[in-house]
Amino acid sequence: MFTFLSARYVVPFIMYHVAKTRNNELFLLSVIVIGLSVAWLTSMVGLSLALGAFLAGLIISESEYSVQALGNIIPFRDMFMSIFFISIGMLLDLNILREHLLLILAATLAVLLLKALANSLSTFLIGFPLHTMILVGFSLSQVGEFSFILAKVGSASGLISSLMYQEFLDVAVLSMVLTPLFMSIGYRTTTFADFLPFPPILKQLVQ
Repeated sequence: MFTFLSARYVVPFIMYHVAKTRNNELFLLSVIVIGLSVAWLTSMVGLSLALGAFLAGLIISESEYSVQALGNIIPFRDMFMSIFFISIGMLLDLNILREHLLLILAATLAVLLLKALANSLSTFLIGFPLHTMILVGFSLSQVGEFSFILAKVGSASGLISSLMYQEFLDVAVLSMVLTPLFMSIGYRTTTFADFLPFPPILKQLVQ
């Protein structure tokens, strides 16, 4: 309810009056304040700051000024994305990677294949053609960034052991490292699939 009311009434009202000033610095500051405020409110009710930031993005995206807000935030996004991946790299324990190399490689391959299959299937069910289905499957096969937050909360709550947390980090980072390779495989697979002699009925389903 809070998200709906904010996205429908509160944030558009604020953004409209801020945009009327034609002050880019004030507009950027307003977007940052909205994001921090929503994150702070969610933390006050016992939810994570990351979830609050996610809700803030949803709220702002419903505003008619979402494109302008995105344009102003992109430089910050790139900067914080770099900090995020640097921090993930600093959390890695290379000793765990060496000691459980085969397990981590097998888990990484399983995650990539299962996510590629799930993404391809969901894309196919939506109604997209085979070319799009393959590209989406291979491009989104890596472990998502939000899973790092979930794993950290699980580790802090005692739901997963420190060893399992480190193994998860290794799998997640390896899946991200292998993403360019999987995307290249996806493009090659689409080229190969174009020459496959599908039956007429199957062609209607995948094209």
